[in-house]
Amino acid sequence: MDTSVEDTTAESIRPSPPHILNHLVLGINETIKALERNIDDLKERLTLIADKLNGISLPTRNDLLPTAPRSPSPEPSSGAGSGPSAPLGWVIVPLLSVNPQSLVSPIPQYCATYNSLVYQWGQLSKTVKTRLQESEWDVLGEEREEVRVVPLGDVEKEMAGFVGLRRLACMGVRVSFIMRGCASVSLW
Repeated sequence: MDTSVEDTTAESIRPSPPHILNHLVLGINETIKALERNIDDLKERLTLIADKLNGISLPTRNDLLPTAPRSPSPEPSSGAGSGPSAPLGWVIVPLLSVNPQSLVSPIPQYCATYNSLVYQWGQLSKTVKTRLQESEWDVLGEEREEVRVVPLGDVEKEMAGFVGLRRLACMGVRVSFIMRGCASVSLW
């Protein structure tokens, strides 16, 4: 029998990955990177809001200088609450499984930083709604929610088995999954 025929039939039988994997961030490093991106995006949003409140005109994409020579400009995001670029809503850490626990010690600090920026966003959004016309409220962007850290016991094997990995010391769940009403789905 021809091996190329066997390979193509095996590929056609392989199931597609579950949709939930598009809304998960797996691993310590990837979770920290996602939290850093969330913090940077929210800092940029707060700067735009403050500029708008102070009467400073908002820069267009063409007004900004590139950070590197001939670097392609990033694609504009489709919004904070949509798809794989959505901010994290939950960070799940099997705390008793991680050894040494100092590997995950930056995660609560990043979450606290993001949550303090969410609080600032909430305060500035109240000011925007009292001082600016409703047509100018688009500077606020999407609604922001705090990131919640969920420390669990010795469940690393269960978490890893859920996503098909050997080990998993941290997992982030994006708000795009939570907002879709899929939060009632059992994660394991």
